[in-house]
Amino acid sequence: MSPPVDELTGAMCDLCRTDRYAVPVLVAGDYEYGVRGQWSLVRCAACGLYYQAPRPASADIPAFYPPSYAVYGDDPVVGWLFKITYWLDARRVAGLIGPAGRVLDVGCGAGGALVALARAGKWEVCGLELDVEAARRAAA
Repeated sequence: MSPPVDELTGAMCDLCRTDRYAVPVLVAGDYEYGVRGQWSLVRCAACGLYYQAPRPASADIPAFYPPSYAVYGDDPVVGWLFKITYWLDARRVAGLIGPAGRVLDVGCGAGGALVALARAGKWEVCGLELDVEAARRAAA
């Protein structure tokens, strides 16, 4: 027997495992690298967890990171631009989900977005990153 699935998103909540309706919060494209597609953020009606739905297939994820992906950028101008972008994103996220809470960023890169979010409110932040070099930079 397969697990219950949310009718709107096709994705069951990973936190509470409910099949209740997930409330759409945001639909966006990739404005930084021009990766084609639209991605949706939803909020679980049962526990309040925000998550991406539908989730991409594992095989599709590498295509989201083009050769120009700059998680390791050493250029100070690019670094400054990323800090501004992270600050703007943190303000937008705080506006969507409130000024405090807990955030888990899966695929956090070097952690810049989490730092900005922690500074934008009273956030407890945590990140997961599979890329060893990006994780090393995030931990520094």
